[in-house]
Amino acid sequence: MIIRNLLLIIYTFGLLTEIRLFSGDQLLVPVVISFFIGFFFVITHLPKYFKSNLKYFYLIILFFFLSVFFGPNKFDSLLLQERFLGFVQMFTSLIIAVAIFFELEKYDLKLLSNFFLALFSILIFGAIIEILTPFKFILDQIMQPLFPDGYYAGYDEKIMRDESLYAFYRPKFFTSEASHLGKFVSMCLLFWRLSTSSRNKNIIFLLLLIIAFLIIRSPLILFLIPIHFLIVFTLERVSIKKINLIPAVATFFLFLVLIVSSIQVLNERINLANFGNDSSLDARLIIPTFVTLEVLSEFPLFGVGIAGKEAIENIVIEKFQELDPNFKPRSMKELLDKNHAATLQYLIYFGLLGTFIIIFLTMNLIKSFGVQNWIFIILVFAILGFTHGKLTGLNTWTYFFVTCSLLLKNKF
Repeated sequence: MIIRNLLLIIYTFGLLTEIRLFSGDQLLVPVVISFFIGFFFVITHLPKYFKSNLKYFYLIILFFFLSVFFGPNKFDSLLLQERFLGFVQMFTSLIIAVAIFFELEKYDLKLLSNFFLALFSILIFGAIIEILTPFKFILDQIMQPLFPDGYYAGYDEKIMRDESLYAFYRPKFFTSEASHLGKFVSMCLLFWRLSTSSRNKNIIFLLLLIIAFLIIRSPLILFLIPIHFLIVFTLERVSIKKINLIPAVATFFLFLVLIVSSIQVLNERINLANFGNDSSLDARLIIPTFVTLEVLSEFPLFGVGIAGKEAIENIVIEKFQELDPNFKPRSMKELLDKNHAATLQYLIYFGLLGTFIIIFLTMNLIKSFGVQNWIFIILVFAILGFTHGKLTGLNTWTYFFVTCSLLLKNKF
């Protein structure tokens, strides 16, 4: 039991760091720590993979396999290899993530709530230490060699940008950049909110959200605001008539503090966005929207197939060459790699009909677990899809199955 608890903690640490195994520029194993630890849980829970209620789980995997043959040039060796590797990553992510779902069955809700709150507190405390002390330089020495060039933002690279956009250094704390820490802290806070039974959970949630945002200063943390309203009004179904006045006033006050502080912190980012110079906004909305529209104009039903970046590149180049026959891509790889919106990636890779099929199968999978409020999970991950760019990634699917587990334990 102690060993399994320790392995689960190491698995969680792997999700935080997102350390990947490369051979040169070629990615071999994504999220390498969690990947190898995860297979221990797969082997441990192997008999459970033959349960009848996993029918829709295997139908989802089958659909992703069939998507290897979607899109243009279905049997082109380069495109086929790229899609197949994307499917392999998706397959392993799903298999490992559902093993974590099985592993969480033996933990009660209160223990999980305490774990997520403790993890959140450790990360925030660590971030404060990193900001205020030379610990940031020690972290750089530890973490930078673990990432290829261009994948880790060291102190010298990011301090000027942080100070100009956010007024001070933003912590990374065992991640490659502050936005990754922001995403992980957000998920810890969300999981605590879904698992806690505290009477003052709304006030505490907003207070912790403000603290996390002011310390890490990642705009991605603010995506928890619409999710919070989804929890209150669609999951817990709180009636306006049942709202207590004093907690409601306190919550409203904290919400105002959050709005004012976020405007102050993000003022420079907002100005950049107004002039179209915010690279993060480009990566999470502008570029994905452009690519989505171009792909759907040619392959509206089933998209270009899972992880079909080469096919996307051909479509985008063709569109530019219609405007300028002499167009030559200067940085197409960057254009494709900067698509950080997993929600729109579904439309790109699987098209309109394919995305509908995935939603249908996912809905039935969630319901087969005994979770009734499936639409809440779909909406939450549609929102989070604009902050998490790894559709096939282990993080995304682990978060999905943890959410299913917490809602099941909470009888939502």
